[in-house]
Amino acid sequence: MNSYNNEFLYCPYNKCHRISSSKFQRHLVKCEKNYPPDYKVICPYNATHRLSKSEIEEHINTCPMRKTVEASYIQLPRTTQRVVRAEQDDSKNQIDYNSYWGSQEEM
Repeated sequence: MNSYNNEFLYCPYNKCHRISSSKFQRHLVKCEKNYPPDYKVICPYNATHRLSKSEIEEHINTCPMRKTVEASYIQLPRTTQRVVRAEQDDSKNQIDYNSYWGSQEEM
């Protein structure tokens, strides 16, 4: 047995199912087919978290993966923001040569 297989998890659909962590996602996909579609709700932060409708709201507020997932929505780095702002400022400072040389209509 491989070293990554020594952690076992219990299936949220059937507590009698004890599955190695390396096969847990595959098991969930197979096992959920044996239950009605609305039997369990999938956590938006971790697809292996399956809970009843009455438990999901509390879980979403306390899910340990929440901070990790929310942190992955990274804002632009400051250097990129500066470049974008500089480009916007340059477009404001462009000279309208027609105002100096006259428009094509006047010729």
